[in-house]
Amino acid sequence: MIRILLVDDHPVVREGFAAILSAEHDLVVVGESSTGEEAIRETARMDPDIVVLDVRLPGINGIDTCAMLLAKHPKVKVILLTSFPSEGAISEAIAAGAKGFLVKTTDRTVLRQAVRTVIRGETFFDPQVACKLVALATRGRRVKGPHDLTLMEMRVLEHLPRGLTNSEIGTALGVSAQTVKSHLAHAMRKLNARDRTQAAALAIREGLA
Repeated sequence: MIRILLVDDHPVVREGFAAILSAEHDLVVVGESSTGEEAIRETARMDPDIVVLDVRLPGINGIDTCAMLLAKHPKVKVILLTSFPSEGAISEAIAAGAKGFLVKTTDRTVLRQAVRTVIRGETFFDPQVACKLVALATRGRRVKGPHDLTLMEMRVLEHLPRGLTNSEIGTALGVSAQTVKSHLAHAMRKLNARDRTQAAALAIREGLA
């Protein structure tokens, strides 16, 4: 039996997913949570095999919750959910260690397939994000350079010369301003840039933007 913890701040979404999953003989929903903090507590208490986790949560967001859960419970598999499947959200999910990525409007058969695929140790991405995965793979080839920049660091640097704030860059990439700040800090260290202005100039000079 595959034990599942559902995490979403909308009760209707949790109820709908619980009904779909519980209808299968090999799947059981052992708990539900509405925040990242609750998810961390419930994972320790319920010991699920899979956590199905919304990207957008009050308090700790789904991406950070995923990373925190896997740091404490490395055997747990995480499937992230979103209503807005941006390239930024997908790349963040991969970086956080999620094994699955689903759009909330996905078909019920896709949801069940995702759970069974991930429990086997494989990865699963919703067919609705296939085009974005291709774009990420293509763009990812550009980040294999001497500066050892990650995909998200590259994406942040691409927007930097436009003079955007962290919040504006986050909106463009589908991530939080805090996430942008973190990736920018890492990128600046790798580029040996002392401030945003120098990082933007280096990004242009190095062909990163």
